[in-house]
Amino acid sequence: MGKMIGAKDVSNMLGVSESKAYRFIRDMNAELQQSGFMTVRGKVPLSYLEKRFFGFQEQGGGGNGI
Repeated sequence: MGKMIGAKDVSNMLGVSESKAYRFIRDMNAELQQSGFMTVRGKVPLSYLEKRFFGFQEQGGGGNGI
């Protein structure tokens, strides 16, 4: 996972209030912790947010997408 984003960025990306963005971040961080990942309070990996909300994840390194 790469870049971490905070509530203000999540709010802008999703068009929701910052308080709603914090709730989304808290829920996503709980999911990540249950999967064994360490998290940063108030931030979420951009790639995880994209996967959960938009159904895709950025591919790195020019791979073949598999």
